[in-house]
Amino acid sequence: MSISQRLVVIFVLIALLPLGLMLGIGIVASKTLLEDTAGRNFESIAHEKARAIEVVIAAKIKEARNLAQHPVIQDAVLQANDAYAELTPSAAKASIDKIDRKWIERGAPYDVAQRILHDDISVFLKKRLANQPQNYGEIFITDRFGATVAMTKALSDYNQSDEQWWWSAYNTGQGQVFIDDRGYDTSVEHVVVGVVVPIKQGGQTTGVLKINFRLGNIMAIVSGHDVNEGEGVFLARSLGTLIATSPGWEDGIVYRPALENAVKSGMPGWQKNRHGAANTVLGYAPVDMAIFTRNLLPGARPGISGEVWEPVQWFVFVETELTPSFASIDKLIIVFAVSGFGALLAVIIIALLTAQSLSRPIQALQKGAEDIASGNLERRVGTNATDEIGQLSRVIDKMLERINVLTTSRDELNSEIHIRKLAEQALNHARADAVAANEAKSRFLANMSHDLRTPLNAIMGFAEIIREEMFGPLGDQHYKDYAKDIHDSGKFLIELINGILDLSKIEAGKYVLCEDDLSLPELIEDSLRLIRHQAEKAGILVLTDIERNLPRLRADDRAVMQILNNLLSNAVKFTPPGGRIKIGARLSPKGEIVLRVEDTGIGMDKDEAEKALEPFVQIGRTANTAQQGTGLGLSLCKNFIELHNGKMDVTSQKGVGTKVAIVFPARRTLALGPHIPSSRAPYKSALPN
Repeated sequence: MSISQRLVVIFVLIALLPLGLMLGIGIVASKTLLEDTAGRNFESIAHEKARAIEVVIAAKIKEARNLAQHPVIQDAVLQANDAYAELTPSAAKASIDKIDRKWIERGAPYDVAQRILHDDISVFLKKRLANQPQNYGEIFITDRFGATVAMTKALSDYNQSDEQWWWSAYNTGQGQVFIDDRGYDTSVEHVVVGVVVPIKQGGQTTGVLKINFRLGNIMAIVSGHDVNEGEGVFLARSLGTLIATSPGWEDGIVYRPALENAVKSGMPGWQKNRHGAANTVLGYAPVDMAIFTRNLLPGARPGISGEVWEPVQWFVFVETELTPSFASIDKLIIVFAVSGFGALLAVIIIALLTAQSLSRPIQALQKGAEDIASGNLERRVGTNATDEIGQLSRVIDKMLERINVLTTSRDELNSEIHIRKLAEQALNHARADAVAANEAKSRFLANMSHDLRTPLNAIMGFAEIIREEMFGPLGDQHYKDYAKDIHDSGKFLIELINGILDLSKIEAGKYVLCEDDLSLPELIEDSLRLIRHQAEKAGILVLTDIERNLPRLRADDRAVMQILNNLLSNAVKFTPPGGRIKIGARLSPKGEIVLRVEDTGIGMDKDEAEKALEPFVQIGRTANTAQQGTGLGLSLCKNFIELHNGKMDVTSQKGVGTKVAIVFPARRTLALGPHIPSSRAPYKSALPN
């Protein structure tokens, strides 16, 4: 394929890419916009229907409240309550329970049931029901003890006080509304909802009125005239059961993902769905009413025992197919295709003209390059063109002039590369030797430390026996002094060995933290007891500043104690008599536990402070530091806190003193809770200057 042909193809491909992207983005954006518009629209419709259902339920509550205030009902309930005036509450309950047992046993023919069913107040309620049969399913009234006073049909039992709806409505004499989602009621062959309201007289609840309303108005909202073809409306419970659907959508079940989203958010929303073979958009909204649904326990007798009421929320779902709405998208695709075809023809014409103007100087450049490739290095391919191709030809000519120079220096360059590779290999060998030497050093220190520990323990033990004169007096005081020196020197060597062992484990990556929940104030108290005698002997004032209710710390007990001992020991050793040491612990705003040790000792300059963090380095000598230590203290502290993913900050000034901050990460701070006081007495020191 020639350059001209390739240029035309490239131009066409470059043109097709934005055209294709434009077409694809336009279609996707249009579909997305349509889905979003439809989703929000049906979310709004579902929200409106939910609000309409709320209005219907509120109207039924109001109707029930108004009926509860009717003088006929007020008088009937008052007379029923007066019947127990001579009885104690327990006697009244016993009388009601007796009637209840006979009622349940004999059913509707029971004489008490028949008397109540044909009483004046029951006749009054039945007339109201007969005037609006499409509105009511059942109405009945109880007194303040839960006994049935009136009913429009025979109930299954006499005593209603064992029902949750009755207790909620009576509310220990306070009264409140209870909505009972009863579902499909076979006795009235209709979906009903029970509205229970208190009957009040003089501010006191004297009885309870319950009306089982037919849901005709709510059914009209679900399947009303405003539902268009291709749309479906569902009223469902949060438990996953269906209450009502619009005509033609009876096979529509509550869609679990949509219901779960609706229950989880409790807010109106929408999502895409699949209904059979159709792609749909589903809008939903909750009915903002406190509703309870009946649940029968195993062995329950409906209406008598074994019934519990669980809170449930209603949701309205509105669904529509998207396929008919995409017809406008097909027209848009045709418009895009026609426009793209016209743009493509224009690009092809422009590409042909451009290819011809570019191909001529390129062909001349190709001919010169072929001559050079055949070995004619004296050939020059420069053209008079002023564009990039002309500049390229002149650059090629300059390149040919430098080829000879580059050829000459190539061997020198290869030699230099060889020398550098040899140097790199030597450096790698040296690095490997250094790593091996460091590992050998760590192994040697660990082995040596273990071998020295056993005889040193024996030396210290025998020295202590001699110093304490366990087997009788030594005679000369010098022997006892020498035994003390031997014991102190052995103790120093044991500390040195322990430090070397810890350092070796840390460097070898074998030190494993044994983490526990620690009380930092208690550890500080333990460490202060170890240096108290030394501080008092040197006349050093020791102060504490520990935050009250400091959270517990997740850390290695031994490592934290080693940090405390090393920091306090260094502070005492390098603080002159009459000086001051302060140890504190606080919780930072970031949730980090910060341990601080400050002294007014000899201090260090910047270089000395950096060197002090290296192992076996000792900084400063004073009159009271005859035993200078191992030089591992600060180095071990730094390694221990880094094992805890924390950090150590050392601030020191010559002649002023040193401040060391140990910062544990926030994740090691345990959750704040009630402070657990220590069983130990808090350490306090206030030595005179």
